[in-house]
Amino acid sequence: MNKLYFDTVLDACKKANKELSKYIKNLTSHDIEFTGTKGAGGDNMMYIDKIAEDIFVKYLLEFANIQSEESGYIKSSSVSSEFLIYLDPIDGSDNLRAGLPYYGTSISLVIKDKIQLAFIYNLTNNSYFYKTPFDNNIKKNNIDSNLGIFERAYTCPEIVSKLCQNNFKFRSPGAVALGIANTYNYSFFLLHANIRKEDISAGLYICEDLNIYKNNNFLLICKNKTIFNAIKEIIKDI
Repeated sequence: MNKLYFDTVLDACKKANKELSKYIKNLTSHDIEFTGTKGAGGDNMMYIDKIAEDIFVKYLLEFANIQSEESGYIKSSSVSSEFLIYLDPIDGSDNLRAGLPYYGTSISLVIKDKIQLAFIYNLTNNSYFYKTPFDNNIKKNNIDSNLGIFERAYTCPEIVSKLCQNNFKFRSPGAVALGIANTYNYSFFLLHANIRKEDISAGLYICEDLNIYKNNNFLLICKNKTIFNAIKEIIKDI
């Protein structure tokens, strides 16, 4: 695949997110009601989750089959099974429903079992991260932050206690893909429980040159090797 191909997919990602962002500006109370069904990822589905998914399918299905957190596998009539998009149509949907301004979308394109494109969009300020084999806009600051992200910290109070005992300062804002994409600017990123490819694959491609540890219960990403080893030691037996 050449650069023009990836630029075309990136353009489709941008158009889909702009359409979704415009829709969300006029969100109705019905949009954030639950449909009464669970998505393929196991979460209760809101109407906006399906609306967002439909927007992405419209723009992206010509490029790849889609594995969505809402509807599961969506087959494309245009390409072979070697092309697959992992999609989280709303990253942080609970935040959106509660009016907390921290939510976005996550897209990763896999070709022949290898991630080749990642696109993560912040719907609250219309900023985004992307990476392809040819280009990226990864935002890295030069400061050593003392603040980490521990997503789903409420599911593991034992780890919360140990992190506090070791003076690790963190937040749990509730949008996994956005958190991973920003790890270059944090002390660490830690995720516990229910680790889904739709949530993490785009972010992992963006952060692939950082220190990464993943098992069945945790995903840990750090810039600093010392911090990485210290937190890995804390979580290793959980």
